[in-house]
Amino acid sequence: MKYALHAVFLGALGLGALAARAAAPAPAAGEDAYKAAAKYEFGQSRRPLAAIEEEIRKAAPAEYKAIEARLLALMKASGTTVDAKRFFCRYLGIVGSAQSVPALAAVLGDEKLSDPARIALEPMADPAAGAALRQALGQLKGKLLAGVIGSVGTRRDAQAVPALAALAADADADVARSALFALGAIGTPEAAKALDAAAAKAPPALQRAAAQARFACAAALAKAGQKTEAAAIYRSLLDTKAAPATRLAALRGLIAAQGGAEGAKLVVDVLQGADEAMRTATLTAFAGSTDLALKNAVVQQLPTLSPAAQQALLGLLPDQRDVAARLTLLKLIRTARTSRPGSSRSTPSPRTARPTTWPCSSSSP
Repeated sequence: MKYALHAVFLGALGLGALAARAAAPAPAAGEDAYKAAAKYEFGQSRRPLAAIEEEIRKAAPAEYKAIEARLLALMKASGTTVDAKRFFCRYLGIVGSAQSVPALAAVLGDEKLSDPARIALEPMADPAAGAALRQALGQLKGKLLAGVIGSVGTRRDAQAVPALAALAADADADVARSALFALGAIGTPEAAKALDAAAAKAPPALQRAAAQARFACAAALAKAGQKTEAAAIYRSLLDTKAAPATRLAALRGLIAAQGGAEGAKLVVDVLQGADEAMRTATLTAFAGSTDLALKNAVVQQLPTLSPAAQQALLGLLPDQRDVAARLTLLKLIRTARTSRPGSSRSTPSPRTARPTTWPCSSSSP
């Protein structure tokens, strides 16, 4: 019994030691760690890789150059495994500079390394990274080309617009779709023009992608303050031939892009129209808008609206506490009283007509 307990005790110590080793932090990334990492294959211990990751995490930017040099040397070494190169590409996306671009660009055509290489190039601020991706647009095909197009779009590389405009008409649907989305992400006036042309020629299978790309482009233009260009896109997407969902989204975007008196006129026109879906979309856009000038301009038109439009808009006002609605509501009440059949009462004063329970903001005029 004594020996059995002793054996159990020793076994417990052994298990504890194993657990401690497993939980121990990765060793510092010395030369041996880099050499071991270069031999890594999927399924093996990641301790060498973890050591490099820890070194990068703790390194100051001034120390990145030395780490980059080590990684580049191993990327070019003949004995480095493909699995190791995948990790090294990712690390270069953090510590890499223009010095890394040639090595990463060299593997963009490699099916096993293209994705990590382009993902490493995407965040690099150096213009060389963008140039490498643009150059690859004319060298790759199929899914590798589609992936690089996506990276160009992520970088919002305006210099790539001419190449992307041509690729938007590519016979490969995946390539054409990626080019459309990249143009939308770039979101410049030149990209918008390229998208207009591409959408006009896009086959039915790509019409939805073209519309989505144009929405993205319009949103980017509006965010950049180019609201006239954004409104032009939304207006064209309001075409009656477009899918209902497209028209509704375009209406909301157009209201937001125009804003002020011009946006208010659009809201009023749609509220007076016969399209129930468009009226609902307009009310939603009005309720969610942060453009107070637009909302005030719409409310000022209340007395001129049809009864159905008035009722719909009035139903929203209790939640629009910042809208200056009081004077317009008083006018609406006076009009309703004087136009009541058989009424001989004179127009009441604002003080008499004031609704005591209407939920308007106290800050309204």
